[in-house]
Amino acid sequence: MTYRRLTAGLAAAALLTGLTAPSAEAATPERRGMHRGTDGCFNWSWDDGGWSSTTVYWHNTCDRAEKLAIAWKWTGLEVSRITVPADGKGHQARRSEPESIWDDGAA
Repeated sequence: MTYRRLTAGLAAAALLTGLTAPSAEAATPERRGMHRGTDGCFNWSWDDGGWSSTTVYWHNTCDRAEKLAIAWKWTGLEVSRITVPADGKGHQARRSEPESIWDDGAA
């Protein structure tokens, strides 16, 4: 009962002063989204909602070793080339977002 009175009192005070409570959307940090893709033997994903770094996750779906290439946007398009074994999974983090990700051929 006390809680209802307090809530009603705060709502009335907000109406009188012209203040409103922030919406749940305004209080939630903005998340731009999950990115997923496939190229050749690789499935990959990354989420650009991070504050200081981005991690790219990958899976080599082929039955042979392949090279994955990641061009990182804010590092002068530095390209990471990673050899991934058959059915291998992994990840790599940078203080950047990827510009592009591609299957770079057989290892």
